[in-house]
Amino acid sequence: MKKYLAAFVLVLVCASGAMAYQNNGTQCSQSGARMNMKRSMENATPEMKTKFQEVKKLHEELRTELTKTTPNETKARNLHVEIQKLNHEMSNARFEDRLKNPSAYKTRGNRKSNLSPAEKAKMDSLKKLRDEMQTEFNKDKPNESKLRSLNKEANVLKTELGDIRFENRLKNPTKGDARGKNKQRKK
Repeated sequence: MKKYLAAFVLVLVCASGAMAYQNNGTQCSQSGARMNMKRSMENATPEMKTKFQEVKKLHEELRTELTKTTPNETKARNLHVEIQKLNHEMSNARFEDRLKNPSAYKTRGNRKSNLSPAEKAKMDSLKKLRDEMQTEFNKDKPNESKLRSLNKEANVLKTELGDIRFENRLKNPTKGDARGKNKQRKK
């Protein structure tokens, strides 16, 4: 029996070590969009970092509100609007930075996700706008007024997409909780 227990512990230790360094020998902490956000926040201004922290705090408040047995929809909607306002401010700041230095940015990749038909339609429209913006940014002399107009359209689409996701979250609060912390509703 002791041999089996020792073998099990040995396998467990080896497997956990392999899982910790599964990303080509480097320690795996985050990947995808979160890793890109982490990288972009390293070069962010103090104002942007403050806004980002505020958005994180508001998201936590919203998550807490939505996991209650009877969520206060007015409070949740107000939090949602405030989050979107801050996200637009950060998005516009990133856009202005990109407008100043278009060659410093690379083309974005595609994301796979489990989207509703309405979300897919908005994402497709947003992708077309982003492609059009990328084409304009790649020109020797980008048309700033056209880029500003496209950015405004993109912000409207982001707001609409955020509203769709928020309404879906209101209908089913536990479905959108990717962290898995709040699977059961709080009282």
